[in-house]
Amino acid sequence: DGHGTIYETITLVDAWGQLAVEAGGALLASTFDRATVVGVSGDVVESALAALNETRTFTGEGWTLELASGWRAVGDARGRIEIKRVE
Repeated sequence: DGHGTIYETITLVDAWGQLAVEAGGALLASTFDRATVVGVSGDVVESALAALNETRTFTGEGWTLELASGWRAVGDARGRIEIKRVE
């Protein structure tokens, strides 16, 4: 309880872009400020960061993340992808 809700499939759209999860599921935080997809490890994070900042799109296992103009992907200390507004 308090961690959020698991969705088998979900599409999240906001100013930062779109996350479409078609398989494998995602955990949407109860605060609605974070989504966690299944199967994201260190190697996937590195590939995703490079692709997102170059082509603005990355497709993982069962999910696709597309960044809107004015946003960038950065890695955090815990090996996660964070989406930040370009300053």
